[in-house]
Amino acid sequence: MQIEVRSSQSSLTDNLSVYAQRRLGFALGGRMSQIRRIFLTLRDINGPKGGVDQQCQILVRVDGQPEIIVEETQEKWPAAVDGAAARLSRILSRRFGRLRHRTRKGSSRTVFVEKAAVSEAG
Repeated sequence: MQIEVRSSQSSLTDNLSVYAQRRLGFALGGRMSQIRRIFLTLRDINGPKGGVDQQCQILVRVDGQPEIIVEETQEKWPAAVDGAAARLSRILSRRFGRLRHRTRKGSSRTVFVEKAAVSEAG
């Protein structure tokens, strides 16, 4: 899997790029092997005016699946990256399903059940 960080601003620091890649790594966890490529784009929507205008867009390409695009706009870059990464994690959990740990009643045997994928209507 490759993570490509882009910015329309020349002020993007290496620290922010490393932070974004690290944050995505935490958010994706064990699903990284299922992802082919990630494009993370950072934009300052209003320019130097200030306000809630720091946007993080994440585009994910997964083999055999439609692309996933997540956007988050916040006042600061790290908050925008955090919000987009958290949202992406939730979407991927729904798309790929989760393994749930469930113990049968009256039995000491552990059973793993895969939850069916939920549609992306919302």
